[in-house]
Amino acid sequence: MLSVDVSQTVFITDKMSLTKKCKIDKTEMNGDGDGDNHTSKRSESTVGLDFHPLTEPARQLNDKIANLTSDDCIAYPLGKLDEWKYESYRVIDELYEMKRQEMEIIVNKNFVKHKTDQLKLINDLRKEIRKQHLAQVEHQDEILKQRMTRIEQDLTHFQETFIQIETKPLEVDSDYIHVRTDYIKYFNGGSLLSNEQELKLNEFYGGGNANEQQWELLYKASRNGFCAEDFHRLCDGKGATMTIIQSNDDPGYLFGGYTTVSWSSTCSWQPDPQAFLFTLTNPHNIPPTKYHVKEKSMQFAVYHDATVGPSFGGDICVKNNSNAFVRFPVTYLDTTHHGDKTFTGNKHLTMSDIEIYTLG
Repeated sequence: MLSVDVSQTVFITDKMSLTKKCKIDKTEMNGDGDGDNHTSKRSESTVGLDFHPLTEPARQLNDKIANLTSDDCIAYPLGKLDEWKYESYRVIDELYEMKRQEMEIIVNKNFVKHKTDQLKLINDLRKEIRKQHLAQVEHQDEILKQRMTRIEQDLTHFQETFIQIETKPLEVDSDYIHVRTDYIKYFNGGSLLSNEQELKLNEFYGGGNANEQQWELLYKASRNGFCAEDFHRLCDGKGATMTIIQSNDDPGYLFGGYTTVSWSSTCSWQPDPQAFLFTLTNPHNIPPTKYHVKEKSMQFAVYHDATVGPSFGGDICVKNNSNAFVRFPVTYLDTTHHGDKTFTGNKHLTMSDIEIYTLG
């Protein structure tokens, strides 16, 4: 009789099925079946990337940049500005307290004595009034009245002048705080201007996009030379220009001028109704100021000559080499009333640098 081991048969059948299934899976993995080999490889690559140690930090950094706002950029500098404000308040409070204590010391040392002296005078006067009343001496009343008036005047004077305080206006120079950034430049290639000063010159320049106006450096005297020939070689025929002059002082004061007329080596005056002078820093703490050309002097706005550097009317003349002189206000309006001392405190000066820019 034929006997069959059922359990063995089942085992063999399952083993065959498993072998077949493994072959199918292997075929699909090798791309010989219905599976997409490229998709499989991409999936493996993606799975591997998920486990890369830098994947999560990179994702977090991406989210941080994507969520960045302008408020985030201004928060830190505003915090520094607040620190300056509260520190300034603290200094003022300390000065106030020191002077208040000084006044208390003066009062404690002198007030009681002075008050006692005044009381003695008025008590003596009252005694004399009583005597005259008893003696019925009327002709002395006028004398006593005058003495009483003097005592009253002394009292008023004492109250007003016992402690005298003199204060000066608290002048806070805008240069105490400098705002700058290394990421935005309007005057490219130079080194004399802060970001605030660049923005101020763009404001002076005006135009439709004044806040975005770009300028390119044509000439820098400390690098290209202070000779008039160097200036004309690099700046003649370049259109409108902005000239920034730094005096050889400590600190170096910044001033200059703008003209729409191209510089040239012709010996001639040039008209320019849009020309102006400016001061950025000066010894008088004048804030950055623009000085317009006088209406009657517009035909003399700038002077061109091969032997001199940039010269604006009869007001600023840059001589050959590093010398210059100021006769302001001849051609331009002086609205700050310091005359030829406006820019550096002297009419004759030497320069540590000149930068000339053209519109970018």
